[in-house]
Amino acid sequence: MPIELFSYFINYAQIWLSLITAPIKDFNALWGVVPLYIDSFLMNYYEQDTRSRLLTGASIITFVGLDWARRLYQSGLPIGFEIQWILVFIFLGYGLLSLIIVLKKKTNLISLLGKRKMVTFFGISFYPLQAGVIPYSSDTLMSILVMLVPVWLTLELIFLRKNPIEL
Repeated sequence: MPIELFSYFINYAQIWLSLITAPIKDFNALWGVVPLYIDSFLMNYYEQDTRSRLLTGASIITFVGLDWARRLYQSGLPIGFEIQWILVFIFLGYGLLSLIIVLKKKTNLISLLGKRKMVTFFGISFYPLQAGVIPYSSDTLMSILVMLVPVWLTLELIFLRKNPIEL
């Protein structure tokens, strides 16, 4: 039983690695995912919570949502309840809500935004799927869910700080 679970984990890890490396092979998809990587690195590297950092993160998430909407609209996929459009609305809603909260300086509402690390993880993971570089499948979706905790733990260990701040 443990061997089977380990082999499933390795299989999903390989699928997830192919997801995050897929934009390198398609330059049109690469330019949209680079801001997410930069945001993820800066968010993990710097401890200081600043308004400009929050504003940058909110802008990047909104940009990703707009880019996905542009790609889906150009592909001819009708606006509806397909998973691609649901993700667009989630990212646009989260990004715009974050922008409003940061611009209005509602510091008491910043904690409502949740864990931006997770949003960035999902953005990086879903980007090749949303860009059409890799097709949606149950295996790709499962690989994203399976890799969520190991990636989060790895980032926490790499960027170990005295007082970690979650955004």
